[in-house]
Amino acid sequence: MRNTTISGNSGHCIWFKPTASGSTKAVIRDSRIDHCGGQGIRTDASGTSGPSGGGFVQTHIFDTTVSFIALTAVSSISGAATFQSNVLFQNSRIEYTTGTAVSANGAVAALHLAGSTIMNTNTAIAAAGGGGVFSYGDNVINFNVSPGTTPIAQPLR
Repeated sequence: MRNTTISGNSGHCIWFKPTASGSTKAVIRDSRIDHCGGQGIRTDASGTSGPSGGGFVQTHIFDTTVSFIALTAVSSISGAATFQSNVLFQNSRIEYTTGTAVSANGAVAALHLAGSTIMNTNTAIAAAGGGGVFSYGDNVINFNVSPGTTPIAQPLR
């Protein structure tokens, strides 16, 4: 998806959720996601079945703004005995979210932050259920009610 605006949805604005043994790769670039009643961008492997690492649900988000979201702006979700869920949020912004800016929830859920800005949200970062939020150390995370979970440092390679 490129150069697209998705706005004014009462539920999740974008929801990637394959079922059974399906894998998904998605790229969102130069876009605007705003005013969502649910989550902004949800990458969800909880409907898949099979061994962890047997498949994946992967979303790459570049040069995109996610704002005015009621719940989580960008999330990576996995369930028990599901495929991996991976999100890369790069050179992008999250602003004015009443919930959490980014989250990773589930044992094989990961969200990577690179060169991005998170500001004016309730909670900046959340990790639960063994999920991990990783940072390359070049992000701006300011003016949030709570910083939330400290991201795991990831070296640039």
